[in-house]
Amino acid sequence: MAEVSLVPAPFDRERHLPLLLEADDAEEHMYGYLDRGELLEIHGADGMIGVAVLVREADEVEIWNIALTEDYRSRAEQVSWFCVRRVP
Repeated sequence: MAEVSLVPAPFDRERHLPLLLEADDAEEHMYGYLDRGELLEIHGADGMIGVAVLVREADEVEIWNIALTEDYRSRAEQVSWFCVRRVP
């Protein structure tokens, strides 16, 4: 089982946009929640394997976008990860 971590990251159009658009093809909508949320890179043994955007609303945190690189989509069942993250 591969170990996976979430790493906060500033938005990099070339690095993140293609993956984010895999999960949400409305680019204008995506920029709206990027401004409100936190972009996290999903890292595995091979480096960045995906991205996620978390948006905090009141006392809840929602995943508004999550996508894995193409190489990892078919292996998602092999990537065992569970993250508990407290948002201040």
